Amino acid sequence: MIGENYEALLRAHRARYPLMQAQDCVKLLYQSEFGPMHLGENKEMLMNSIAEEWKTVPKTALPVEPERIGGGLCRFPLRPEVFGPEAARLLAGLMQQTMLHRQGNPERLRERMEQLSATEPELQHWLSETVWDYASPVRHSARFRAAYQPHYRLLRREYAGYFSVLLRIAQQMQKKRPLLIAIDGCCGSGKTQLAALLQALFPCWVFHTDHYYLPIARRATDWQQRPAGNMDLERLWTEVIQPAQSDITVYQRIFDCAAQQLGQAQAVVPAPLSIVEGSYSLHPMLADAYDMRIFLTCSEQEQKTRLQAREGAYFEMFERVWIPMEKRYYAECAPLSYHPMVVDTSSFFCESFDSLCI
Repeated sequence: MIGENYEALLRAHRARYPLMQAQDCVKLLYQSEFGPMHLGENKEMLMNSIAEEWKTVPKTALPVEPERIGGGLCRFPLRPEVFGPEAARLLAGLMQQTMLHRQGNPERLRERMEQLSATEPELQHWLSETVWDYASPVRHSARFRAAYQPHYRLLRREYAGYFSVLLRIAQQMQKKRPLLIAIDGCCGSGKTQLAALLQALFPCWVFHTDHYYLPIARRATDWQQRPAGNMDLERLWTEVIQPAQSDITVYQRIFDCAAQQLGQAQAVVPAPLSIVEGSYSLHPMLADAYDMRIFLTCSEQEQKTRLQAREGAYFEMFERVWIPMEKRYYAECAPLSYHPMVVDTSSFFCESFDSLCI
């Protein structure tokens, strides 16, 4: 399975880069295993290196779009049109996050290389002629560098997919504080994951709409037929959105679904960025309050695959109740009419190499 997958990866890259040498194949496989770990984790050094290289990138440099390299990673291009101090700082932060989630294994890479070299004579020859410990980084060949002028950094694929949204947030934080944003979207599209990434990158608080359910006793008898019929949006507005807008302390009470009661108030001191994450965060009752709006989506098949893996036996409840309610909310409340930044995450976590772009 490993061999088949990475054989497809090599075929796809060779089709894109006909002058690719065996050394470049080895580099690709090394990168898919170790990511950017060899560059070190010092953010200041990463940022300075990115900034200096970015200044010199020619318009003919490749890749043009983020391209898959296996292992959930991609090569993220240093495109001249997006260069700037905020972009360099953000990219350095995303590289750090990529390293935190990456544990390269030389033995695993050795096994992969041995499997591939059985059908790749050039790769077999390079390995036999080169002293290499499977843990040291490999440079692109001179031929590859001359032909394609590669300028990129390695990131997790979803980080590259979110880059334009993240950069917009970073830029807005320089102009306005506090900044209040919403992350809405379909179940399984990655809302909570994106909020967690923002929390790792920026000084911020995340408030989850899942903590603002209505007690069952207070719901209308036909609540499943009403958009947000299970939500206490008034409490979300008064407890979180109004004080966050005013840069004052939020006293958050989390609803305990099992006990059907509110928890004790938790003081949340003001932060430069506050995020309201979850379904219905762009409900008309709330949508005008935000400085930025984000909406995540994915294909129905990808949504089903993710929710089945995440929820197990509870997936039936999503299929019967939560997804139909979600669709009713989109139809009746039109969250996209508030012009959010829309990100389709369908391809973020699958490993098909039919297309190299994320």
